[in-house]
Amino acid sequence: MTFAEKLKYICKLEEINLKEFSELSGIPYGAIKKYSGGFTSPKVNRIHEMTEHPRLAQYRNMLLSIEESAVDDHIDQEIISLYRQLEAEGKGEQALEYLKFLAGRAGK
Repeated sequence: MTFAEKLKYICKLEEINLKEFSELSGIPYGAIKKYSGGFTSPKVNRIHEMTEHPRLAQYRNMLLSIEESAVDDHIDQEIISLYRQLEAEGKGEQALEYLKFLAGRAGK
C-alpha cells in the first residue's frame, strides 16, 4: 500500500476528509493533498508530526511502514550488482555459497 493509499484509508476509517486530516495533524493542507495524490511522500519526522494528535497516533506504525516492493527492488538490485562485481573478480561461487550459508541453505 502506498503512502497515498494509507492516507486515504485512514481518512475513510476516521470518516474525515483531507482538510480535516490536515487540521487534526497540523500539516498544511497543500502538503496533505500532495501526499494523497501520490506526488510525494513525507519524511519520517513529518509522519511523526502528523500522528501526534491522539486520534491519529494509532496510525503511526502503518504510515511509517515502507512499501516492501520498493525496498525489495532496491535490495535485489544491490545484491545483483555486488554479485556481478564478485563474479568478475572470480569470487562468484564463493559469494553464492556464503549467501546460502547465511540463509541457512548451505549445501543446497
